[in-house]
Parts: sequence; C-alpha cells; structure tokens
Amino acid sequence: MEKTIKLKEFFGSSFLISTEKGEKLYPIVLEELKAGNKVIIDFENIKSTITAFFYAWYGRLFEMYNKKELKERIIFTNITKGSLLQIETVEDTSEKFYTNKEE
Repeated sequence: MEKTIKLKEFFGSSFLISTEKGEKLYPIVLEELKAGNKVIIDFENIKSTITAFFYAWYGRLFEMYNKKELKERIIFTNITKGSLLQIETVEDTSEKFYTNKEE
C-alpha cells in the first residue's frame, strides 16, 4: 500500500521551518513503514524548509532502516532542489551517525 502525506494540509502551513514539525511527522511515517507501506511525501505549495525539519523525522529513520530501504519506500514529490539538497545532507550524516553508533 501507499500513504500520501500532503505536508501543506498536514501542517496547515507552507513553511517547514522547525524541528517540532519534523517530530510531529516522524511517528506517522514510522508507523507506515512498519506496516510495510510506501510513503509519498508531497511538498506541493511548500515554500521553505530547513535541514533540522528533515533531521527530526527523516534522519531518525536511519536508526532502523538503511538508505536503500528508505529510498525505495519514501517518495518525495513536488520538492524543490534546495529541499532535495537538505535531504541528501541528512541522508549522508544520519547514515554515518547510525552506522558508527553500532561499532
């Protein structure tokens, strides 16, 4: 199954500029992943994001899932290049953090 989360509707805002918003999204995405679902994260009409927003929800998923799994099961749509760069930063940093934590 697939679950689509339209961020503008979910948060009631075009600005994803807080860690708290990421913390609110995390349990929703985690629940869908645990259920074996794909998650479509729709950034339509989102004007601004910060890296801390992505660390708060996406980065934490690296504790349980690897990058390949997340890329297969989380689909980002209608996203800006700037937000994609933030996601890449979070992927690289979070992957290293959780991999080194196990050693």
